[in-house]
Amino acid sequence: MELLARIRAAALPSDPVIDIEDTPPVSPIEDDVPLALEAEIGSHADALMRIAREICDMHQNTAIAIRSMHEDVSISKLDLGVLVRTCDQNLALARAHTTYLGKIQGVVHDVAGGVDMLQGAVHDLGNSERRVRELEERLRGSARENEQLREERGRARRGMREDPLRRGGRS
Repeated sequence: MELLARIRAAALPSDPVIDIEDTPPVSPIEDDVPLALEAEIGSHADALMRIAREICDMHQNTAIAIRSMHEDVSISKLDLGVLVRTCDQNLALARAHTTYLGKIQGVVHDVAGGVDMLQGAVHDLGNSERRVRELEERLRGSARENEQLREERGRARRGMREDPLRRGGRS
Protein backbone atom coordinates (compact mmCIF):
# COMPACT_ATOMS: atom_id res chain seq x y z
CA MET A 1 0.00 0.00 0.00
CA GLU A 2 2.88 2.33 0.76
CA LEU A 3 4.29 1.67 -2.71
CA LEU A 4 0.90 2.48 -4.25
CA ALA A 5 0.75 5.77 -2.32
CA ARG A 6 4.25 6.67 -3.54
CA ILE A 7 3.33 5.84 -7.13
CA ARG A 8 0.17 7.97 -6.92
CA ALA A 9 2.09 10.84 -5.35
CA ALA A 10 4.74 10.64 -8.07
CA ALA A 11 2.13 10.34 -10.80
CA LEU A 12 0.26 13.52 -10.02
CA PRO A 13 2.12 16.84 -9.92
CA SER A 14 1.74 18.43 -6.51
CA ASP A 15 2.18 21.97 -7.81
CA PRO A 16 0.60 23.39 -10.91
CA VAL A 17 2.85 23.60 -13.93
CA ILE A 18 4.18 27.12 -14.23
CA ASP A 19 3.88 28.66 -17.65
CA ILE A 20 7.06 30.59 -18.26
CA GLU A 21 5.29 33.11 -20.50
CA ASP A 22 3.07 34.17 -17.57
CA THR A 23 5.99 34.54 -15.14
CA PRO A 24 7.09 38.12 -14.53
CA PRO A 25 10.77 38.76 -15.16
CA VAL A 26 13.07 38.64 -12.16
CA SER A 27 15.01 41.68 -13.28
CA PRO A 28 13.85 44.55 -15.43
CA ILE A 29 14.18 44.05 -19.15
CA GLU A 30 16.98 46.05 -20.66
CA ASP A 31 16.25 47.71 -23.87
CA ASP A 32 19.76 47.67 -25.11
CA VAL A 33 19.78 43.87 -25.81
CA PRO A 34 20.73 43.26 -29.41
CA LEU A 35 17.93 41.92 -31.57
CA ALA A 36 19.93 38.86 -32.67
CA LEU A 37 20.58 37.91 -29.07
CA GLU A 38 16.96 38.50 -28.18
CA ALA A 39 15.84 36.30 -31.09
CA GLU A 40 18.27 33.58 -30.06
CA ILE A 41 17.08 33.73 -26.44
CA GLY A 42 13.46 33.58 -27.67
CA SER A 43 14.29 30.57 -29.82
CA HIS A 44 15.91 28.84 -26.85
CA ALA A 45 12.93 29.75 -24.67
CA ASP A 46 10.54 28.24 -27.23
CA ALA A 47 12.65 25.08 -27.37
CA LEU A 48 12.67 24.90 -23.56
CA MET A 49 8.88 25.36 -23.52
CA ARG A 50 8.46 22.52 -26.02
CA ILE A 51 10.74 20.31 -23.88
CA ALA A 52 8.77 21.30 -20.75
CA ARG A 53 5.48 20.39 -22.48
CA GLU A 54 6.96 17.06 -23.65
CA ILE A 55 8.18 16.36 -20.10
CA CYS A 56 4.72 17.21 -18.77
CA ASP A 57 3.09 14.89 -21.37
CA MET A 58 5.61 12.16 -20.55
CA HIS A 59 4.83 12.64 -16.85
CA GLN A 60 1.10 12.27 -17.51
CA ASN A 61 1.65 9.23 -19.75
CA THR A 62 3.89 7.68 -17.09
CA ALA A 63 1.22 8.27 -14.45
CA ILE A 64 -1.40 6.66 -16.72
CA ALA A 65 0.93 3.70 -17.39
CA ILE A 66 1.62 3.26 -13.66
CA ARG A 67 -2.12 3.34 -12.88
CA SER A 68 -2.71 0.81 -15.65
CA MET A 69 0.07 -1.41 -14.28
CA HIS A 70 -1.47 -1.14 -10.83
CA GLU A 71 -4.82 -2.25 -12.23
CA ASP A 72 -3.09 -5.10 -14.07
CA VAL A 73 -1.38 -6.15 -10.84
CA SER A 74 -4.73 -6.01 -9.03
CA ILE A 75 -6.32 -8.11 -11.76
CA SER A 76 -3.35 -10.48 -11.65
CA LYS A 77 -3.83 -10.82 -7.90
CA LEU A 78 -7.47 -11.69 -8.52
CA ASP A 79 -6.47 -14.15 -11.23
CA LEU A 80 -3.88 -15.62 -8.88
CA GLY A 81 -6.54 -16.02 -6.17
CA VAL A 82 -8.82 -17.78 -8.64
CA LEU A 83 -5.91 -19.95 -9.75
CA VAL A 84 -5.10 -20.88 -6.14
CA ARG A 85 -8.76 -21.76 -5.45
CA THR A 86 -8.89 -23.80 -8.66
CA CYS A 87 -5.68 -25.62 -7.70
CA ASP A 88 -7.13 -26.33 -4.24
CA GLN A 89 -10.28 -27.72 -5.82
CA ASN A 90 -8.24 -29.85 -8.23
CA LEU A 91 -6.13 -31.11 -5.34
CA ALA A 92 -9.27 -32.03 -3.40
CA LEU A 93 -10.61 -33.85 -6.46
CA ALA A 94 -7.31 -35.67 -6.89
CA ARG A 95 -7.42 -36.74 -3.23
CA ALA A 96 -11.00 -37.96 -3.63
CA HIS A 97 -10.06 -39.85 -6.80
CA THR A 98 -7.09 -41.38 -4.99
CA THR A 99 -9.39 -42.53 -2.17
CA TYR A 100 -11.85 -44.04 -4.64
CA LEU A 101 -8.99 -45.61 -6.59
CA GLY A 102 -7.78 -47.24 -3.36
CA LYS A 103 -11.29 -48.58 -2.75
CA ILE A 104 -11.51 -49.84 -6.32
CA GLN A 105 -8.12 -51.53 -5.97
CA GLY A 106 -9.40 -53.25 -2.82
CA VAL A 107 -12.48 -54.47 -4.68
CA VAL A 108 -10.31 -55.64 -7.59
CA HIS A 109 -8.07 -57.49 -5.13
CA ASP A 110 -11.12 -59.16 -3.56
CA VAL A 111 -12.48 -60.08 -6.99
CA ALA A 112 -9.08 -61.49 -7.99
CA GLY A 113 -9.13 -63.63 -4.84
CA GLY A 114 -12.62 -64.80 -5.78
CA VAL A 115 -11.45 -65.57 -9.31
CA ASP A 116 -8.55 -67.59 -7.89
CA MET A 117 -11.02 -69.53 -5.72
CA LEU A 118 -13.27 -70.15 -8.71
CA GLN A 119 -10.32 -71.31 -10.81
CA GLY A 120 -9.36 -73.70 -8.03
CA ALA A 121 -12.95 -74.95 -7.86
CA VAL A 122 -13.05 -75.39 -11.65
CA HIS A 123 -9.76 -77.30 -11.48
CA ASP A 124 -11.14 -79.49 -8.69
CA LEU A 125 -14.33 -79.98 -10.69
CA GLY A 126 -12.25 -81.00 -13.73
CA ASN A 127 -10.38 -83.53 -11.56
CA SER A 128 -13.68 -84.78 -10.17
CA GLU A 129 -15.12 -85.16 -13.65
CA ARG A 130 -12.06 -87.15 -14.68
CA ARG A 131 -12.43 -89.37 -11.64
CA VAL A 132 -16.14 -89.83 -12.37
CA ARG A 133 -15.34 -90.81 -15.98
CA GLU A 134 -12.69 -93.23 -14.76
CA LEU A 135 -15.17 -94.75 -12.31
CA GLU A 136 -17.82 -94.93 -15.02
CA GLU A 137 -15.33 -96.73 -17.28
CA ARG A 138 -14.47 -99.14 -14.50
CA LEU A 139 -18.17 -99.73 -13.84
CA ARG A 140 -18.80 -100.36 -17.54
CA GLY A 141 -15.81 -102.69 -17.58
CA SER A 142 -17.17 -104.50 -14.53
CA ALA A 143 -20.62 -104.60 -16.11
CA ARG A 144 -19.14 -106.14 -19.28
CA GLU A 145 -17.23 -108.66 -17.20
CA ASN A 146 -20.41 -109.50 -15.28
CA GLU A 147 -22.31 -109.84 -18.53
CA GLN A 148 -19.61 -112.12 -19.94
CA LEU A 149 -19.66 -114.20 -16.75
CA ARG A 150 -23.46 -114.51 -16.95
CA GLU A 151 -23.22 -115.53 -20.57
CA GLU A 152 -20.58 -118.14 -19.73
CA ARG A 153 -22.65 -119.50 -16.85
CA GLY A 154 -25.69 -119.54 -19.02
CA ARG A 155 -23.80 -121.43 -21.73
CA ALA A 156 -22.40 -123.73 -19.14
CA ARG A 157 -25.89 -124.46 -17.80
CA ARG A 158 -27.26 -124.92 -21.26
CA GLY A 159 -24.31 -127.07 -22.12
CA MET A 160 -25.01 -129.30 -19.14
CA ARG A 161 -28.60 -129.71 -20.11
CA GLU A 162 -27.80 -130.52 -23.65
CA ASP A 163 -24.93 -132.89 -22.95
CA PRO A 164 -26.46 -136.40 -23.34
CA LEU A 165 -23.59 -138.06 -21.65
CA ARG A 166 -24.09 -136.29 -18.51
CA ARG A 167 -27.76 -137.01 -18.47
CA GLY A 168 -27.36 -140.53 -19.59
CA GLY A 169 -24.54 -141.35 -17.32
CA ARG A 170 -26.62 -140.89 -14.24
CA SER A 171 -29.48 -143.04 -15.10
